[in-house]
Amino acid sequence: MTREKTAMLDASSRVALAGLLHDLGKFAERARLDFPQDKVNAHVTLYCPFWQKSGYHSHKHAAWTGLAFDQVEQNAPDLIAGDMSPFANREALS
Repeated sequence: MTREKTAMLDASSRVALAGLLHDLGKFAERARLDFPQDKVNAHVTLYCPFWQKSGYHSHKHAAWTGLAFDQVEQNAPDLIAGDMSPFANREALS
């Protein structure tokens, strides 16, 4: 495979993973994963916009994304310290 094709495949793989992980919170929320309510509330406060006029947080799937990422991170390979091509570490991308 040529260098250009390899670079394109690597970039496409990163975009595909980002697209999958982008909606991770929607899946977690709809599956009603069993997270402690205090943890859910903390993530809602941290990640979700608060509307003063209405007095509520919107985009709650963002909180669920944070919760799901916390779970995934425990089992995922260390992408920052190691080289998991095409998901290279930060230093290799800069």
